[in-house]
Amino acid sequence: MYSWEITQTMEQYNYNLPSNIYIDITENSPQINHISYNACNGRLEMWGTEGEYWNFAVYLQQEAA
Repeated sequence: MYSWEITQTMEQYNYNLPSNIYIDITENSPQINHISYNACNGRLEMWGTEGEYWNFAVYLQQEAA
């Protein structure tokens, strides 16, 4: 997934991603070089190799029964 696609996805979900989308981004984006969790505000920070930065939350996506 390209950096612009990550940004577009973040905006689509208002920087509050379901867990399955987060997993998809992290597994398919080789340009991501660092992810950090901030326990104070419950948000993640993610950096790309070309200086990209995203600050977002993730929630557990329940699968349909």
